[in-house]
Amino acid sequence: MMKRNIVFKTVFLFAVSIILISSVYASPIHLKLATTTSTENSGLLEVLLPPFEEKFGIKVDVIAVGTGKALTLGENGDVDVVLVLARPIWANNSVNLTLLKIQIIYI
Repeated sequence: MMKRNIVFKTVFLFAVSIILISSVYASPIHLKLATTTSTENSGLLEVLLPPFEEKFGIKVDVIAVGTGKALTLGENGDVDVVLVLARPIWANNSVNLTLLKIQIIYI
């Protein structure tokens, strides 16, 4: 019984060690952000993203396209976040949004 207990503890510790080591070498989390080219060119993302990435350890991959394309990427689930400026474009029926949650931020 004692030998079985030692074997179990050894295997358990080995498994935990492997899990901990693999988590250290895991790839960083990436977040895909679709935004407009004007937002990227404004320099806003250069100010906002570095502190966000440092604080949360999440790398943000920016895809700068037109508003319609950004909304389409979000609708198709190709990106995690959509940041667009033109409310009338997505508010009318020309874009069929099937996004799970829409957060509107007015500045």
